Amino acid sequence: MPRLSAAVAIASLAWGVTHQAVLGEAARSLPGKPAMGAQPCHIRHVANALWCVAYSPTAPVVVAGDAAGRARVFELPTLEERPPIGRSYGGIQALAFSHDGKQLATGSFRVVRVWNWATKVQQHALYGHAKGVWGLTYSPDDTELASAGLDSTIRLWRPATGEPVPPPQLRGFGRGWLFHLWMGVMGDAPPTLMGHEEGVVEVAYSPDGRRLASASKDGTIRIWDLASGQVLQVLRANEGPWSGVAFSPSGQLVAGSGEMGRVLIWNATTGALTRTLSGHDDAVTRLAFGRDDSQLASASLDGNVKLWDASKGEVRQSFTRHTQMVLGVAFSPDGKHLASAGQDGQLVVWDTEPQAPCRRSRPR
Repeated sequence: MPRLSAAVAIASLAWGVTHQAVLGEAARSLPGKPAMGAQPCHIRHVANALWCVAYSPTAPVVVAGDAAGRARVFELPTLEERPPIGRSYGGIQALAFSHDGKQLATGSFRVVRVWNWATKVQQHALYGHAKGVWGLTYSPDDTELASAGLDSTIRLWRPATGEPVPPPQLRGFGRGWLFHLWMGVMGDAPPTLMGHEEGVVEVAYSPDGRRLASASKDGTIRIWDLASGQVLQVLRANEGPWSGVAFSPSGQLVAGSGEMGRVLIWNATTGALTRTLSGHDDAVTRLAFGRDDSQLASASLDGNVKLWDASKGEVRQSFTRHTQMVLGVAFSPDGKHLASAGQDGQLVVWDTEPQAPCRRSRPR
């Protein structure tokens, strides 16, 4: 399959254009890839491309965002589909559950929507980004929600109220009036964090909530101090545009993925590159750490999902059931399962340890 920038591939999808017309060769079924792989799994096949995926931390469900703008809900372990949540213009490119499981946030063209999970009713529509929203993550205490936009900005929100979080420079006694003045003149809040020169595609909080990592198409991964708004580290490598970033559960490591098909891991404090994981044949689109710093998953344009032992730099398992590019990956709360969402409309739940029969559904 011809090499294609992960950022360009997902960007074309974010505008809601059919993948056949825009991506050409890259959107076709992958040559030589079997329809059914060797690993045990559960599969749900739907009619629309799936762009992102997230597990509920409290309910036995997994949610996938599709190209039609719906958050599609699947019950575990059978993957029986329940009524979808909402509808957003241009498709859903990002999903995030709050850690207490009470909210689901979805990102689409220019808007972040916050949903009450119990009632499935929209609580807030958060406007401010000038382009698509590609990354979402809740802070560890759920008091903030970070969004990454193709407008090169990062915005923080208070999901309980829907209010924007002011930039650090406009916080504190005697400075709050500047924030409200900006709101009155400009009509919306200023971005919370600025510094990237091109679109921001993913964000991740550190486990202590004091830092935020962001991956951008400008070829940098930045680690921000949220109290001051200052950049602590700027991580660069000759990987082209970045497409994914994740903090490890300990907060000691940051992993990034890009168009060269590799996963790079840095010391989050010093910025030193500690390991490079090679194995994909095309751009890596998304990353996810599991229950510890050694368990890391990657999704790729090559149609594969890989489970890594990040401490050793070795592939534990390769999952090959997708027939087109894989655009989302997420671990279950206990780390025993891994969900992947693909352009082929398949939601696949992989059993990372046990042996179990594969369940497959017809397209819907």
